[in-house]
Amino acid sequence: MRLIACLILAVAFFYFLEKPIKKHATLFYIATVIISVLSVLAPKKGLPFVVDYIVKNILARGTLAGALFILVMVASVCPAAKLRGMLLRNRGEMAIIAALLTLIHNISYGKYYFVALFTKISELDAPRIFAAVLSLVMIVLLLPLTITSFMVIRKKMNPKKWKSLQRLSYIFYGLLFIHISMIFSISIVKGHLNTLFDLAVYAIIYIIYLIFRAKNIKNKEYYVYSLWL
Repeated sequence: MRLIACLILAVAFFYFLEKPIKKHATLFYIATVIISVLSVLAPKKGLPFVVDYIVKNILARGTLAGALFILVMVASVCPAAKLRGMLLRNRGEMAIIAALLTLIHNISYGKYYFVALFTKISELDAPRIFAAVLSLVMIVLLLPLTITSFMVIRKKMNPKKWKSLQRLSYIFYGLLFIHISMIFSISIVKGHLNTLFDLAVYAIIYIIYLIFRAKNIKNKEYYVYSLWL
């Protein structure tokens, strides 16, 4: 349910604020960084319930960032023309904001799992080691994808080289789903069956995306679109 709520809110946010975001993108990026920093520094106890829930379950868990990445991914295959147009127009800004929000997730969980991976790997079981390694690989992929998504950088690059680099996003989205599946599977094994619903939502979205993507490639008319951030 958290993912569905974040998808709806993200679509509404970019739909109603499309013009301000396009005109003042830098301000929105700065605001996102500030939110990320405050979320990482937020105390574990004493916050109002709503704020605590948003920080721990929406931002720290990467739910909002994941929702934005999904919208970036499905933008080129969205069957609704009006929605597809809006997503494609805002895809660059979505990707950058999603990447900045991912900092919250990586720092919140990485300060233990990344450190343990390199210093106390015996404290981690195989699934967590695999998930941590996947996270590091995704960070390595995300850095160049995000940097080259800034228009000021993109304009200075050769279009063909830019497109070739952005093809890395295919790998990123595949690893993202594997990472999510690993983390959710750990929770499900522990008895948190409510996580099963969230995993099912992710799986359905990815399956639908692959079906529409395959149809578009077959028709050849959508080659002008891509998964590029």
